[in-house]
Amino acid sequence: MTRCFCCSQAPVARRGRVAGPTTRPAPLPRALSRPWLLPLAALCLALGLAWPGPATALDLDPRPEGAPLRLPGELFGRDQAVEGRLFVKIGPKKVKYSRVVETAPLSLAAPSPNGPATVQALAEPGGGNDIPLGRFNEIGLDLRDADPANPTLAALTLRAPDGRTFGSDPLECVEHLGQTYLDGLTPDNTAEIATATWADKNALYLARRVLDLPFDDLWRTTQDGPSTFLQRRFDRDALDLGAVDVILRRPAPVQVNLVVALDPADPKARTVLDWYALAKRTFALPDGRTVLRVYVGRYLRERHPGLKWARLKEISLMFFRQGLPEVARDRLAQRLAFIPSGFDPAALARDGLPGPLPTRVREPFAGARRVFVNTTAAASAVGQGGPARAELRLSPMTASQPGGGAAERAYLALSSPRRETPAFLAAADELATSLGAAPDIDRPDGGVPVTPLWSLAPPFDRTPRRAADGFGGLTDEPVYLAGAPGLFTGTGEIRYFRAASGLVVEGTGARLDMAVAAAFAPAAGLNHFFRLDIGRDPGLAGVELLVYAPGQTEPARTYPLLPGQPTPLPGLPARVARAVARFTFTGRDFALPVTRAMLVAAPAGPAATGLYDAALPWPVTSTAVTRAEAGRVSYAPGRSLGPMAWLAAGFELVGDAAAVSVAGGAPAVPDARSGRLMARLPETSGPVELAVAGLGSQPAGQLELVKPVFSGDPAVSWRDVFAAAPLVSLGGADHAPGPVSEATAARLGSADDWLPLGPAALPAKAAMARFFAHPWYGVAALCFETDAPLHLSRFAKPPREAAGGGLGTLSRLLAALALVGGGVIAWRLVGRQRAGAVLSRLTDRPLAWLGATPSPADVRRDTRTFGGLALAGVLVALTVGGAPGRLALALAGLALVPVWRAGAPRTTAALSRRWPGLGAWIAAGPGRTYFCGFALALAIAACFGGLGLPPVAEFFAQAGLYAFLAGLCRLLPTKAPNRADTPQDAAS
Repeated sequence: MTRCFCCSQAPVARRGRVAGPTTRPAPLPRALSRPWLLPLAALCLALGLAWPGPATALDLDPRPEGAPLRLPGELFGRDQAVEGRLFVKIGPKKVKYSRVVETAPLSLAAPSPNGPATVQALAEPGGGNDIPLGRFNEIGLDLRDADPANPTLAALTLRAPDGRTFGSDPLECVEHLGQTYLDGLTPDNTAEIATATWADKNALYLARRVLDLPFDDLWRTTQDGPSTFLQRRFDRDALDLGAVDVILRRPAPVQVNLVVALDPADPKARTVLDWYALAKRTFALPDGRTVLRVYVGRYLRERHPGLKWARLKEISLMFFRQGLPEVARDRLAQRLAFIPSGFDPAALARDGLPGPLPTRVREPFAGARRVFVNTTAAASAVGQGGPARAELRLSPMTASQPGGGAAERAYLALSSPRRETPAFLAAADELATSLGAAPDIDRPDGGVPVTPLWSLAPPFDRTPRRAADGFGGLTDEPVYLAGAPGLFTGTGEIRYFRAASGLVVEGTGARLDMAVAAAFAPAAGLNHFFRLDIGRDPGLAGVELLVYAPGQTEPARTYPLLPGQPTPLPGLPARVARAVARFTFTGRDFALPVTRAMLVAAPAGPAATGLYDAALPWPVTSTAVTRAEAGRVSYAPGRSLGPMAWLAAGFELVGDAAAVSVAGGAPAVPDARSGRLMARLPETSGPVELAVAGLGSQPAGQLELVKPVFSGDPAVSWRDVFAAAPLVSLGGADHAPGPVSEATAARLGSADDWLPLGPAALPAKAAMARFFAHPWYGVAALCFETDAPLHLSRFAKPPREAAGGGLGTLSRLLAALALVGGGVIAWRLVGRQRAGAVLSRLTDRPLAWLGATPSPADVRRDTRTFGGLALAGVLVALTVGGAPGRLALALAGLALVPVWRAGAPRTTAALSRRWPGLGAWIAAGPGRTYFCGFALALAIAACFGGLGLPPVAEFFAQAGLYAFLAGLCRLLPTKAPNRADTPQDAAS
């Protein structure tokens, strides 16, 4: 039995980052071992702590990830493909995930006015003014804004029995800044920058700042290196300062340095706030400007809780890498705005700054806000199970403009710690929880099946898809619905557009109805929920679900809907014929983005289904396969898990207008040459036909669909979704896992393991193996198992051809011995005396030249000539590189020997005067001046090597080697006089 392993590393997705490799698979054979790296896509799931948003659609036709793995051919023969079995080692991807384990309602007291704000207490429903925090770690608030353009700031304050206070961050409730924000900017809470007078920062300004003397409203400028500073002194209360806004003409890298005084006993003491520790955020204004918001209040509450006095003394703006003339010319910073914190100023002065409570805010739709306040810090202060007083203060963002809001619900929540969780478990929990179920992913039988009774999941989500899905780009496009008559109705004409936020329904009037075609009889033991996800529409006043019994024109029940969370539907009639989701608006027109609407049923009671067997309405997509027969065009999903709900594609219309119908449904009549076609499909599987008909007596134009895609949300288990998507493509054939058992799924979910993919064929020639991106797993290795014999000669080293071969190591050794032997024989044949005479005649002149002292004229000539040649050689080596460059560098080092010969007497004399012992050593024997040159060259080479200049270091090292060889030559016997190494020359 033979196995051929082809391995790759499998990264693990953690919050959008790629971590290190998992368990290393078995190595390749020696001839095939190469570091093939196939990076897999990192999974980024937007996982919530309470009510998650719509799950991202799963692509049943994923694209291959990374570069293909090239498999060598002819491993098992040259004639035909080899049959075998394919295995992959897969490991679960993991994400940081937290979920709500338990909730408990809280009661809200009647609100009492407090200036522009309202204050109300939170308590347990059974009575009592204290809230136990021991078992819970969050407080949730559902708020409704009176004016979405002027959002409500929620300041939740918790007071411990010892008097310590903790508070949330009200400014977290601000997600958008618009005209209402600009209308609330007055001279009292702003400071002009662009229109103010600018002056140099002189000595008088510095003296006044040090002595804390009165100041003017001039902005002082100075330049420090490549950056420019613009600063001004202030004396404003910072205790109630929530943020400092810098309004910029356009986005620019601006740093805000703030100086505050925190000690009333020493008001001259200054504290500089750490820019890198300050929380910051940018907002885009409707007119194209940008607001840089610096959260000063959050910084002070985190580092100085209990502080009762704080003054803002100075603000400095630093413009990165911009000179003063450029900053003065552009004046990008227009003005400063000082934003209140949202807390009660009188309470801050009395009790001091509250301790921080981490806060996060969601906006399901315009005017609705969901606030989550983490109470862990307060619970630690009051002790395990200790009580705390809770007070909620609601105030409009801009107090001078109409606004305000009300709290609709408050509750305690117990959320699990964020921990490493398999991605598929997190996704299943997110999907089931978003539809009203209560699974427990910590138990093997903690799954809850959810059955969709009606679903509207347009094939657009909030994130742009890649172009291969047919929905690339973010430009708004007109959408035409086919097969969905009466899906949306209103008092006026309705049009549809595709935008980044989803399917946008546009129209006029105060009402929009969405038909929910669900006819069913509620069964005992089932809970029913309606989930609605929509985008922002400033004029939306409310949403409700009207449920009709058979034969009735008036609704039997009406349920107010809170978008972004599942709404329970208790008390449904015995039979439900249909329902209507009704949107009401305050304006004359509306533009409502719709992402998801779903009516589901889930079993009541605790979870009791296997995590891998629980059927959920997974959103899936698949590319369409086109079939043309007898002039009729039909489309079928490439892969399917059941009936699909939508067929969507871009279209291009040429010629006369046409009516387009899909699967015999109601036609769509595009009034544009291009756009998007969405066809609502019947609840049947299989291909659907596209019919194009002319309008009236006109012939039909030519319609072409661009990248059609099927989508839907069938109720399937995790194992069904996993079995449908391919993992590996080998030799052009895709291999999907197929059905897996519950035990196999559990084993794969706990650790890396081998998964059989069934029979496969390895081509005789070289083949490609491609790995597909899977949202839940990463492929770590591939194994091809076969009973065919493996020809080991395939791994043998090819024989060296005689024509192209060279001398081997043994041949070189024999040639060297033959050369030495020939030299010895020639020496004996010529004779020792005669050979010595010949050698003496050859070496006397070079040795005499090395030992002679050059005249001043020779010194100047040799220094210029050979120094120039050495410099030219170095330049050629640096320019040319490669083998010619190395040759030029060697010749340049050789040219440096005459330069040293010319300068050696003067250099050695200078060294001898400083170190007399060195002079005596140089004079004691011939050739030592060149040995000194060798030492100096090595020292210089070491210096240039340390500076990161290897070519220059190599040049001096070679020059030193030539000097060393010259010194050795001076040790040879010669008849020439030795004048360069005499004591007189060394001492001169």
